[in-house]
Amino acid sequence: MTTSPPLSPTPASPTIVSSLPHQHHPRPPLEEGPRRSYRLETTEALEGGKIVRLLDEKGRAVWEKTRDLTDEEIVDTIFDGTRHPRWTIHRPIRGWYLVLRSPSLPPGSYISFKPNPSSAEGSGFTFALRSVLEYPVTSPLSEKGDDLDAVRLTFSAGDNTPTPTSAPTFSEAQDHPPAPAGEKSEKPIAPSPTTSHFKLQHGLPAHTHRASSRPFSLSSFTHLFAGRGKTFSCVWEDEQGAEVLRFEEDVSLLSTTTRGHLLLHEHLVGIIGMEPSFWIAVALAYLEFLEDREAYGAAKGGD
Repeated sequence: MTTSPPLSPTPASPTIVSSLPHQHHPRPPLEEGPRRSYRLETTEALEGGKIVRLLDEKGRAVWEKTRDLTDEEIVDTIFDGTRHPRWTIHRPIRGWYLVLRSPSLPPGSYISFKPNPSSAEGSGFTFALRSVLEYPVTSPLSEKGDDLDAVRLTFSAGDNTPTPTSAPTFSEAQDHPPAPAGEKSEKPIAPSPTTSHFKLQHGLPAHTHRASSRPFSLSSFTHLFAGRGKTFSCVWEDEQGAEVLRFEEDVSLLSTTTRGHLLLHEHLVGIIGMEPSFWIAVALAYLEFLEDREAYGAAKGGD
């Protein structure tokens, strides 16, 4: 049986603008500030599905990802702790793209991942946001997850027509996500925000300290054989690679499901102005890509 390989997405990004008033303040070092940690757990669901939950330090589920299938797409929905849908992750049944949508975005608009040609093994992605950066900023991360009023955003839609790119790894088709019925793409409004560029990269830099490190155990022992596994980070390219988020996989010989710790840099999340649920969606979308890529590699190796 031949397994269809996972592909890399076709780019297309809307303009995203924070509605917070722009103020000029002395800029603090971006490396400073705490990181909010969530424990990621995956459980099996009916019909071969799965549910991904992110738990806070008290063990409460503050984020959850579930999956639905339509005639055209695989749709993962990100819920907050109150079961309010915040973002959806879209992939096609045939062909490939990887995009994020939100009820907060204008109708027909979405955020797309672009393949990073300089990444090793074709496993990296980039995306860009346009926002008014705020200095200083209070943490938008609350104990209950993503506070709806913590970061108020307005969005102006971008041109959703995909632009040509070099052929990514595993590429068989260059598709674009269908707009919901009755929705039309709009051209961007012309404010003057800052465009920020971000990169998702497989593995962690050699100098990075693993926040979830613990005394020697079976879990830590298996890291010696797991390589990079599904560990990854998202960095702010315009700010000397400042790390916005990081996922550290906990590899276990006793479990086949993905587990680990997701860390969000509270200070950077606040500066960029995107609500925390967006970064949760980014992390879970990329994690899904790495899982599919790993499964494809295992199936190919077994042929």
